[in-house]
Amino acid sequence: MLCDDSINHVLLVSSSKETQIINYKNHNSRFMFNFGDGAAAVLLEKGLDKNVILETHMISDGQFAEDVAVFGVGCRNFKANADIKCNDKFLNVPDIQSMKKRLDPITLDNFNSVIAKSIKKSGYTDKDIGFVAPIFMKRSILEKILEKYNLTEDNSFVLEEYGHCQSADAFISLTEGEKKGRLKKGKIAVLLGAGTGYTWAATAVRWG
Repeated sequence: MLCDDSINHVLLVSSSKETQIINYKNHNSRFMFNFGDGAAAVLLEKGLDKNVILETHMISDGQFAEDVAVFGVGCRNFKANADIKCNDKFLNVPDIQSMKKRLDPITLDNFNSVIAKSIKKSGYTDKDIGFVAPIFMKRSILEKILEKYNLTEDNSFVLEEYGHCQSADAFISLTEGEKKGRLKKGKIAVLLGAGTGYTWAATAVRWG
């Protein structure tokens, strides 16, 4: 839209239906048992001076690329797709302890890093943050993020009743936060994202 003068509106749509590829009998997949199905749509308008999308910052760490996957399908096993065993059609974590050992020490730091850098790139400071729209995450991690920026749970929305709807999470949080009057005009709302692979991202939005 920024590069093409003829495009003035963009409809962004995200959806998730990953519950159908979760094997609830596989204990190694337990961290995905909170997955929920959901969708969101956002209409963007060029030049609109309201709820302005500012800057994004992302981190990608490829060491986790093969920790979580549906190992029985895809280009590696394309010819065998029709004959794969039922269990190979589900998401799996072959070595959850190894992933946890590498992931836990960096998750909070990476969330804080993408938040700080998206805010700085947008020309604002930590004090300008008024709302954090998180993905579904451990409450303890969200509390630490909020504490770092002198915020409370009233500056966010916890997705306990929705589960982890992947790319729709931040939009659900933003919508529910607005309904509850938690988004303030002129303050910065930070939308968080993360995904297996592994990636962390934050986008700053000037609200109002």
